[in-house]
Amino acid sequence: MSSESAGGATPSPVESRSAAIGLWLGPALAVLVYLLPASEALSVPAHRLACVTVLMATWWMTEALPVAVTALL
Repeated sequence: MSSESAGGATPSPVESRSAAIGLWLGPALAVLVYLLPASEALSVPAHRLACVTVLMATWWMTEALPVAVTALL
């Protein structure tokens, strides 16, 4: 039984390209935020949380991973 007959839709090339870009862009942006100097008003744990938030937001927007997976972060 194929995934199409089971009700699953095959992603378009644009969707799969966006997901592939997001899969690599998310960690790259998270590392970039991590390497940026934190403001004095931001604690170290809050700065790390900002990195994780950037990663999750990128993956959500590009749908690189299912939303349920990113919710586990």
